[in-house]
Amino acid sequence: MYKKLFIASLIVNVLLIAGAIWAGVGLIHVAHTFTRIAGERWRTQFEFLTESKHGAVFLGDSITEGGHWSELFRSAEVLNRGISGDTTQDVLDRVEQIYALQPARLFLMIGVNDLNQGIATQTTLANYRALFDGFTRNLPKTRVFVQSVLPVNAQWRMGAANNPDINRLNEFLRAESTARGYTFVDLHEQFSDRSGALRAELSNDGIHLLGAGYKLWRATVQPLVSE
Repeated sequence: MYKKLFIASLIVNVLLIAGAIWAGVGLIHVAHTFTRIAGERWRTQFEFLTESKHGAVFLGDSITEGGHWSELFRSAEVLNRGISGDTTQDVLDRVEQIYALQPARLFLMIGVNDLNQGIATQTTLANYRALFDGFTRNLPKTRVFVQSVLPVNAQWRMGAANNPDINRLNEFLRAESTARGYTFVDLHEQFSDRSGALRAELSNDGIHLLGAGYKLWRATVQPLVSE
């Protein structure tokens, strides 16, 4: 009898675990579908919002998208070109829209979603190089500011991004920026706590920023936007 109960319990546990895995995969699929659909809404707007000669453009993923940049800097000349869920490849796919703007200053932050999605590091680095090559060819008068990828903290459980991998991306970005004559903006240090994780008061999910985070970001890059 005890053997039968044990086997029944084991079967139930296996089914529960399988159900949890299936539900998790389903949630991830729903999240990816949602970000893809929402991203398309932004991309199709950006296709015709291409008036040139803007002062500054912030380009990136949801962390950039969340900033009300024109209000943060009190200037309609500061544009937001962040799209939630974007990877380095996604930015490459829409970078022609940035060329059309011919901004005086371009602020790039991208890469954390490559880590979240488990994209191979070599693919991400190749995409960075392709982006930078495109900037050099198509934005010769634009000052390029490569912003470090921000850290995450223990609250973030929806993707594979972790701080050691983020640090390695930032090491590459710093070196590549120096080699190309770009300005590397180290936000990572200011946004990190003593352990190197995203400061708890700056986020409510471990990756995206609260108002305090955008206030700190603005203070850091204000001299670069206004120069």
